[in-house]
Amino acid sequence: MNPNMVHSEASKLTPASDTSPRHVVVSCPAPEQVRIKYGPNARREAMTDEALSALRQICSNACIRSVTITSTARAVEDQARIMYGNIRRQGAAAVRSLYRAPGQAVVSAYEEGARAGLDEHGIRAAMAARIREVGPENVSRHIAQDGICVFDVAPSSIPAGARARFVAAVQAHNAVRHFLQPPRDPAYHLEI
Repeated sequence: MNPNMVHSEASKLTPASDTSPRHVVVSCPAPEQVRIKYGPNARREAMTDEALSALRQICSNACIRSVTITSTARAVEDQARIMYGNIRRQGAAAVRSLYRAPGQAVVSAYEEGARAGLDEHGIRAAMAARIREVGPENVSRHIAQDGICVFDVAPSSIPAGARARFVAAVQAHNAVRHFLQPPRDPAYHLEI
């Protein structure tokens, strides 16, 4: 083998001193080629055709082949369960910082229940009652019933090198009504 030649991935030999720029073509998936996966708590039936189409277009524009939806529309009890779990993992102060006043009142219901010695079931019931009291749509868009499709995309499902492209594609898409991203929200939260 010639010592001035190196082996390339295409099994062609090229001179080792050849450092000229190469034209690289990146093949992005067409929207219909984007694979959408669902986490265990995401309900496929909650996703509208419009939202799925928008997400596929966003991913295609960002050259992302697959994403995972971790959360969709949910019931009040599910919202209480999620907030309870987040408080247990991250602490009340961290979860409180994610919400406006109505959501903060739900965090307060957790704290009140814990101080009263309630078990998990009792605390979650108190949190669900507070959600109903302040208005579900005021706590989380995931429990709003106003015709908007709300869902979260797992940041871990977006390749690190593609996250800026994903954010730019979401922000540029005209169907997206509201968008939250880390660190403000633990997930990429889209409302379509």
